[in-house]
Amino acid sequence: CDDFNPCTTDLCSLATGYKCFYSQVTECILGDRCCPPGCGDLGDTDCVRIRPPRPTPIQFSSYKEIEEIILEGRGFYKVMDFILKIIF
Repeated sequence: CDDFNPCTTDLCSLATGYKCFYSQVTECILGDRCCPPGCGDLGDTDCVRIRPPRPTPIQFSSYKEIEEIILEGRGFYKVMDFILKIIF
């Protein structure tokens, strides 16, 4: 009666007339190979975490442009994205 779905509880017995019944797992249980809705935020290790996409780095034409942005106090994150692109 196993449906091979880790996110269901399988039941087949005399009480069910030997018919298979499957109920959805709703509890966050570590190591059960199931990640019910909402369990990823609760630290269920069976949930795959999807990283948000990195922003597209902004191109700068020169270090002079970066210096101007820093001195003007604008675009801190633009500069950091550029620096990270150089490093990685």
